[in-house]
Amino acid sequence: MDGGSIDMGGGCISDLCDGVEPNDAVTLQQLQNLISSSGGGGFTLTGDRPSATAARELYWDDVMLGVGFYIIERSLNGGLSWFQIAMVSAGVTSYVDGGFVNFDPSYRVVGYDPTIGYQVYSNVVEFQNGPVGVFACGDFGGGGMGAYTGGDLAAGQVYSFSSFTLSSAMSLIGNGETIIQISGDLTMTSGAMTMPFTNANPVPSVTVCGKTRNLSYSTLVGRAGGAGGQGGDPAFPGGVTGQTGGFGGSSNGFSRSATGADGQYATVSGVTPYGHGGTSGTPASPNGNDGEAGFPDFIAPSSTVPPGGGGGGGHGMCRGNVVFIVGGNVNIDSTSTLVGFGADGGDGGKGGIAPNNTSGQGAPGGGGGGGGGQGGDGSLVKIFHQTGATVSATPVLQLQKGAGGAGGMDGTGGASSAFGYPTEYSDSGIAGTTGNDGRPGSLELIAV
Repeated sequence: MDGGSIDMGGGCISDLCDGVEPNDAVTLQQLQNLISSSGGGGFTLTGDRPSATAARELYWDDVMLGVGFYIIERSLNGGLSWFQIAMVSAGVTSYVDGGFVNFDPSYRVVGYDPTIGYQVYSNVVEFQNGPVGVFACGDFGGGGMGAYTGGDLAAGQVYSFSSFTLSSAMSLIGNGETIIQISGDLTMTSGAMTMPFTNANPVPSVTVCGKTRNLSYSTLVGRAGGAGGQGGDPAFPGGVTGQTGGFGGSSNGFSRSATGADGQYATVSGVTPYGHGGTSGTPASPNGNDGEAGFPDFIAPSSTVPPGGGGGGGHGMCRGNVVFIVGGNVNIDSTSTLVGFGADGGDGGKGGIAPNNTSGQGAPGGGGGGGGGQGGDGSLVKIFHQTGATVSATPVLQLQKGAGGAGGMDGTGGASSAFGYPTEYSDSGIAGTTGNDGRPGSLELIAV
């Protein structure tokens, strides 16, 4: 009793904290709870871990005696900040924090009765030397690689830092998605992080807090090339109708590394005058390459053999995605930049020009243009953080999508003529369609 209030070892009954008033009502049971738990400066919490990869088990005394509930709190930075991870009813005296093995957490338990505002804290229990393991709830990395303070990193890896501070330019070099676990804070001030161009198909998801989290876009099918033109009518009685021109090739969006498909040749005549599809980009030259133009049958230039279609454009390179799993606070200010824009797809090749025919037979139609290559996707940057953490992320985002390549031009149809008869012209091919744009990247903050 101090100045008319009751305050013992950090526990307090709120009705009495401002002094005893005539209308204050406190039960004997509440006083017993407070006195028994406050005499030792709180109540006793113990912990156990049967093996290096097992869940962490917590046990405590039931000081609430069936009234109120217990709040379990966890700290990943030695007690500098605490986050609530569970709440159980009074009478429950144990809790298992399972599924993560990557860091060295501390725990405490708070007994709380909301009807009178009474709360009392347990002692702190610390677990140490947790080995790196799989992703799961609360798995924010053990910080085994120490504090990151700058420098390039290899892409496609999993890192475990105690903190991550970037105040200059750095790049992820290589191929694939990168996962960075941080047991403490993520801080970027005047930093620039550049994601790699990659032709590796993305990791689709990761499991965090028992839920499957999508990490990437699904792939899209690229645009098809244009069809060939129709062959000409006979130029004189008894003449033969010309052949249809070749079909243009398609850009290919089934995978990030696909080349554009070759243009097609309409008939089989022992030659293959089609245009080859362009290859996808490379890290050194990330834009997709243009498809090759189709061409006529040079062996029999005055025959009815149709030309080939143009090849499809190659896929523009995508940027690798980056996942942060952060145990502490997040501060990425407006002077920082995230760079991860997709590359443009290649243009489709022009359809082959059909040969003329002077024998009176119909000339072939022109070849179809190749489809434009699909643009590359921008980077997805996902930051998983604890609920209750201080989070601010306002960087400059350069995560634009790559543009689809232009469709190839149509090939010109051939002319069919014979002495004494009017010249007739076959149809040109159909131009290839523009390739799909890539998908824009984004920055997403996800509380777990």
